[in-house]
Amino acid sequence: MKKFAILVTAALSSAMMMAQPAPGSFEQSWTRGPEWLRDGVIYQVYPSSYKDSDGNGIGDIRGVISKLDYIEKLGVRAIWFNPIFVSGWIDGGYDIIDFYRVDPRFGTNNDLVELVEKAHAKGIKIMLDLVAGHTSDKHPWFIQSMQDTNLQYSDYYIWSDRLPDQKAEKDLETMLKDPNYMQNTIGKWMKSDAPRNKYYMKNFYACQPSLNYGYANPDPNHPWEQGVDAPGPKAVRQELKNIIAFWYGKGVDGFRVDMANSLVKNDKDKKEILNLWREIREWSDENYPDHVLMAEWGSPKWCLASGYNVDMDLNSTKAHNRRMYFDRKHQADGGSYFSL
Repeated sequence: MKKFAILVTAALSSAMMMAQPAPGSFEQSWTRGPEWLRDGVIYQVYPSSYKDSDGNGIGDIRGVISKLDYIEKLGVRAIWFNPIFVSGWIDGGYDIIDFYRVDPRFGTNNDLVELVEKAHAKGIKIMLDLVAGHTSDKHPWFIQSMQDTNLQYSDYYIWSDRLPDQKAEKDLETMLKDPNYMQNTIGKWMKSDAPRNKYYMKNFYACQPSLNYGYANPDPNHPWEQGVDAPGPKAVRQELKNIIAFWYGKGVDGFRVDMANSLVKNDKDKKEILNLWREIREWSDENYPDHVLMAEWGSPKWCLASGYNVDMDLNSTKAHNRRMYFDRKHQADGGSYFSL
């Protein structure tokens, strides 16, 4: 999960790769994406530290609006915001409490709509950060999910009345010794005082319970492992579409998807995560053909080979490995992948 305290020009400073299918390959079913994406500069804004319009020490949407002329002069085609939704702010906005509302520290939904309209008038697209794999433990879905097993959001998360093995027990014991354990990444499970079960699966920090997209290969001895077509995972997939559609309806042009590879559990060959993104991609292309999905992914070798059906791959780790991989691919297949 990569977060920046300053803005960057993504096409220059981050590694963003766009898939070009090789002739005869399975990737030929991929969308090419909108034309502006092929050579467009994407400008990353970490909103808290960009431009403060009201003097409270925190950047905000109106501050970005005031800088649109400057951004336009840079030749930028799109602005990508790090998370701007209501958050607990334990993890820089990546612990989301409400996916449908701009955090008051940045402004209002109406402020965002105004930004979109003024940016579009200058030929600039607006992209948001979509944290698809987890929520804050303060999210209303999670709070309801804690209460019982038969409520609307009960299966939006992964709950168990026991830990799966000794390693999980040791990891949890180690994590809870940390005074700041809610910001600890050790292990996969967190203890809870919920009425329903003792433990929930976390996606990153303990304050970020994992959303339940299901398991590719559920273990019958692990009752918490639901298949991808179980009611809970299906409802979560629909919720993901609802969030995307809501903001597209406000004029937003696309999303960078945080930790896009981690949604389906126990999916070693990435078959089910591939199916999930194909479903989202087909739905998006049918209803919003000019919009963009960009995946955060730690390994271009696996992301592109898995065929995630995203317009771009954002990778910011191990630059030398990335360079070697893409140079090798370029020589091997006549340039089927290229860097913007």
